[in-house]
Amino acid sequence: MFGIEFEAPFQVTTAAPTRADVVCFVGFSRRRATEVPVDLFSWLVEWGWRAAISDRDARDAARKTDSLENVPVPIERFATFEALFELARAADDPHITWLAAAVRSFFAQGGARCFVVRAGCSWKAQVKRSDAPAEAMADEKRRNVTRLVSLLQTNSHFIPPARADRSQWKGVRVLHGLDEAAFVCLPDLPELVADATITVPDTHVTAEEVFVECSDDHSPPTQRASSALPMPACTGAGYRAWLAAVHAVAQFIATERRDMQFIAAVPQPESTLPDAVAKQLDAAHTRPGFALNGGLDSVEGIASEFIQLAWPWVVTPASESLPGRAEPADGVLAGIAARTIITHGTHRSLGRQPVNEVSGFIPIVAGDDLNLGSADSLINRVTILGPTPGGFRVLSDQTTAIPRDARPASIRRITASILRAARSLGESVAFEPSGPELWRDIRRQLDALMRDFFQAGALRGATPDAAFEVRCDESTMTQNDRDSGRLFALVKFAPAVPVNLIIVRLALREGGPVAT
Repeated sequence: MFGIEFEAPFQVTTAAPTRADVVCFVGFSRRRATEVPVDLFSWLVEWGWRAAISDRDARDAARKTDSLENVPVPIERFATFEALFELARAADDPHITWLAAAVRSFFAQGGARCFVVRAGCSWKAQVKRSDAPAEAMADEKRRNVTRLVSLLQTNSHFIPPARADRSQWKGVRVLHGLDEAAFVCLPDLPELVADATITVPDTHVTAEEVFVECSDDHSPPTQRASSALPMPACTGAGYRAWLAAVHAVAQFIATERRDMQFIAAVPQPESTLPDAVAKQLDAAHTRPGFALNGGLDSVEGIASEFIQLAWPWVVTPASESLPGRAEPADGVLAGIAARTIITHGTHRSLGRQPVNEVSGFIPIVAGDDLNLGSADSLINRVTILGPTPGGFRVLSDQTTAIPRDARPASIRRITASILRAARSLGESVAFEPSGPELWRDIRRQLDALMRDFFQAGALRGATPDAAFEVRCDESTMTQNDRDSGRLFALVKFAPAVPVNLIIVRLALREGGPVAT
C-alpha cells in the first residue's frame, strides 16, 4: 500500500505540466559566444527566468551577454544544444563534457524534449594520481566540493528548500520552478565524487549492427581525438560522497517534487568487477547505513522510490572523447524512459526495451547480479542494461525502494503522472469556496482523469470500479480541515502490475502554496 499526499492550489509554473517524458539535465558546460535566440529569450522572460526589457537595444545587448547559467533551457534537438553550449570541456581540452554526452544519448535513445541547466563552467579533464603531492590532491578535492555545492546548492546530505525565494533557484533548486520536468539527471556527479581512476582494457561486449528505433536528430558531436585518460572511479570514500549527494537530491524530490524521479548513474568502483558495486551498495551487514538497505531517514541511505540507479557504463559514439572512453548510463536510461512513455505510456516497464547506439558495456554484468530470484542480486535494486539474444536491452526497471512491491519504476511513473495531472486539474478550483458543489466538481474531474488512465491500460481491473476509486466528501476531511480551508480528495488505484492497491491522498488549501 502506498500513500501520497499534497496540498494545493496546484499552481503550474510552466507549460504542459502533465507531460511525463521531459528530463532536466543539471551539469557543467561552457557557453558558446553566440546570442541567445529571440524565441528562447522570450520564453525565459515569459516564465520569469529573466526580467522583461522593453528597450530593443538593451534587450539585444542582454541576449549577447546572457550566460544561461542556472536557468532551464528547453532543448528539442541535440543541434540546439551544440548551438548554445561548447562540447569541449576547455579550449585546450579534446574531451567533451559529461553533460554533452548525456544530452546526446538522451536524443539518440528517442527522447523528444529536455531542459539543460548550466550550473557553471566545465573544467579541463585531469588524471587523478595517487602519487600526486598531498597539497595538489587537496586543492582538487576542494574544487570538486565547490562544484558539487554549485550543483546541489548544499555541502551536506540535505538541500534546504527555497521555493519562496526565486533568487535561490540554482542548480537542482531550479526544479522549484520547472513543473514540466518529470526526471532529473546529474551527468557530472560520478566525476565530482571520484577519488581514483581505472584503466579499462578494450574487452567490452560488442554487438552486430541492427536497425533500431531512434530519434531524428542523433548525430554524434564533432569528431574529437580518442581519450587517453583513465576513467574516474570511487573507493569507499568516493562512494560515501556519492551516497550523500544522491541522498540529498532524493530527499529534495521527496519533499518538494514528489511528481519527479532522480535517474542516477552508479560510479565505477576502483575495481571494475560487478561484485565490487554490489558490495558498495548492498552490503549492509558489513557497512551499516552504507547500503540500499538504508532509507532516506538515514543520512547515507538511498533506498527510495524516487531513485532509479543506472548501471553499467556504456560505450557510445560520443564516449570515445570521454575519460575512460565510456559514459555513465543515466542519459541513456533517461532517453529510453522518455521514448517508452511517448510510445507506450507511463505504465509500461522499460524492461526489454532496446538500447540504441551502444556498442558495449563497462563492465560486463553477469552471474549472480542478474539472478532475479535472489533478493541480494543487484538487478533487484538497480536498473541494469546489458546484452540479450535479441540485442542490447534494458534488463530491469527498478527503483531502490525497500518494499519489493514499490520497486518497479513503472509504479513510481504512474503515481507521478497521476499527481501531475491532478495538480493541473486543481488549478481551476484552487480559490473556490470548499463545499459540496466543489467536492462534486473535483470528484468529476478526478474520475475522468482516472478513466483516461484506465482506458490507456495503466490500471488493473476488468472495470473502472475495480481499477480505481475517487472520493471527495465529508469522509475524506474533518470539520477542522473544512474550517481551515483544506480540502482532501482520496484516490485509490490498482496499477497494471501485480502489486497492492495504491492510495493517493490529494489536499487542497485555499490560497495556499503547492506542497507535497
